Amino acid sequence: MQTGGPQGISQQNGGPQGTTSQEFSPENMPPESMMQAQTPPNIQDMAQNQQLPPNTQEGMTPPPTSSEGGVSKDEGQFWSNNYYLVEAEGSRDGEIAFGVNHATGHIKAYLAEANSSAGMKYVRAVRGEEYGVNQYVDNGNGTITDNETGLMWMSVDTGEAVNWEEALIQAENSEFAGYSDWRLPDVKELQSIIDYSGSYPAIDQDFFTCTELAENEFYYYWTSTSAYFNEGDVLNPFAWYVAFGFAVDDTGSDYHGAGGVRFSPKYPESEALGEGGDNSLNSVRLVRTISE
Repeated sequence: MQTGGPQGISQQNGGPQGTTSQEFSPENMPPESMMQAQTPPNIQDMAQNQQLPPNTQEGMTPPPTSSEGGVSKDEGQFWSNNYYLVEAEGSRDGEIAFGVNHATGHIKAYLAEANSSAGMKYVRAVRGEEYGVNQYVDNGNGTITDNETGLMWMSVDTGEAVNWEEALIQAENSEFAGYSDWRLPDVKELQSIIDYSGSYPAIDQDFFTCTELAENEFYYYWTSTSAYFNEGDVLNPFAWYVAFGFAVDDTGSDYHGAGGVRFSPKYPESEALGEGGDNSLNSVRLVRTISE
């Protein structure tokens, strides 16, 4: 059985949860129009006394702070402090950083240019101790335990592409490494093992392997989480997946980045298309919860 690393080794790996917050300063304060009403008065005074940053100068329009009938995709985009560090042919020029779209659920690599409307995203600041630093242990039987999350993972994927329903069936029937309680991870669980440090594929390769389809091309990986875009639509045809390799667009360019979270149609016969074309067949990496 192939394992992701030598037996008994443990390691810390800072994923997106393991990042630290950036302190606001007068130079990088957002414009007053983008501040919440409950912002402390002293912070508002600081912003009013400073020149606006380049992306809010005359001629540039910040994204709206409200919308009619719900939140648009543009209104839901928030920056992380993770730059996209993987170099790829066909990727966009300029600085690129990951962001989370709270209107849809996507995690994508966005252009981070201050003088471009494409670089206009919202900010939700954080403080406190470092969070979510992976604590991996190789169990020597093809499984990896993350003591930070209490999850056990297959160190390898299943090595094939299947539709979403088949992925659920594989999880239900699996007895990998002698365990019978494997399941398809939900989107937050699978996202927790992405490595945003510049590793390619974007996973800790001391512990995990990904099947390579062609040179520098890897499977996308199913999650158990359906992607709902219409309120009340219980038959939504999409599910979220994680791209540990390049997340390409219809032209084959790495548009959303290794480490992106996007959606696919659940079934090949679906008329709906996922991002990057009709990628309704994705691979599987199973997970189980460690028993107390």
